[in-house]
Amino acid sequence: MRTDFHELKKEFVNKRVADANQFIDNVVYNYKVLEHCKDLILALTTEYDRRVSEYHSEIYNNIKDKGQASITLLDDSFELFGFRTSISEMISKNIKDIIQYANNCLDSLAQLVNSSLIYPQFSKDIVDFGFLYNNKRNRLSGFSTCSYTEQVFSNINAHSEFSFLRKSNNRIKHIMDIPTSIGFQLFGDESVALIKEFSKNNIKFSDVKINDKCNEICVFISDCIDDVCAAILKDLPAVNHEYRFNCVNVYGQIPKAKDVKIEQIKYEDADFIVAYLEITETDLTKIPNQLELIFASVRNDDCIEVFNYDYDLLLLKIGDHYLGYAEAIEPVDPDFLSYRKYQIYLDNQRTFHDMIIKKTKMKLYPFASNQQFIFL
Repeated sequence: MRTDFHELKKEFVNKRVADANQFIDNVVYNYKVLEHCKDLILALTTEYDRRVSEYHSEIYNNIKDKGQASITLLDDSFELFGFRTSISEMISKNIKDIIQYANNCLDSLAQLVNSSLIYPQFSKDIVDFGFLYNNKRNRLSGFSTCSYTEQVFSNINAHSEFSFLRKSNNRIKHIMDIPTSIGFQLFGDESVALIKEFSKNNIKFSDVKINDKCNEICVFISDCIDDVCAAILKDLPAVNHEYRFNCVNVYGQIPKAKDVKIEQIKYEDADFIVAYLEITETDLTKIPNQLELIFASVRNDDCIEVFNYDYDLLLLKIGDHYLGYAEAIEPVDPDFLSYRKYQIYLDNQRTFHDMIIKKTKMKLYPFASNQQFIFL
């Protein structure tokens, strides 16, 4: 693959779609498993060919030396951590895995598009490739931010390899196994390893050599990943999330004795600590009802960090004053990164003054916030 996934993740942070980074990880993981299955099948077929050659040599030598040879079944069994299996069984299993993980890659790409380019996002629980684009419905056409990506999805959808993957995957899940044939000619050195022809929805797929098909699937999926990621980068400039935030600000006041050094002061000694978001729009009538928040940052060492904040309430600084607050309207999902939604309330600094009077100390993330402390 040609895609620089780290640079793509950085772009997602910059465009405030950092929740899409987790789907890059999903795409890469699924592709690695796909390649592992392909490499394992190639190794298994190589071992099968070796055993066939050894089998033929034994027959030939017996005929040459003894004038006769007994024909027995080829033993393609082997032991794996104490379990007996066979080359043919392992090839069949990994063919199913290749088809499954190739489809996983396509569906993860759909999730990647959903989180990076589509707003409001579709629920992650319903999105796969066919949900966003199929022959009957094209949901991408409804978003101006998906023009390049829509064309790539159209090209993928029209590809013969895509049809094979989708039809064979449905066959595995709903009807029967993928038909395979693994064997050899008794008086020939060439083994035969085929995915046999099958039909689905009146579409016929012909016999194909297992190794050829596995290589073709990996090349196709690799190209899909590169093409979709390149299209996302082209579409990304059209994305604008003015009221999404990647970091909170913190303001506090801490009393300090003259003989105490700043590095000796503890945050818990502060008179108060408030966390807030800064809104540049000062016309209150133009501020929307909601905003969204996650922590996302490209560190100085080029490391990317993304996590869910657990603030249920944040102050809003508009202009020079804390004119309102934002209250979470959905819980933190511990298993999923997402821009958490907050309802905006404008109260002319009442909440801010109340926090000062009560000497509120909001949660502080020392390495995941912009901080300003005044030492008194």
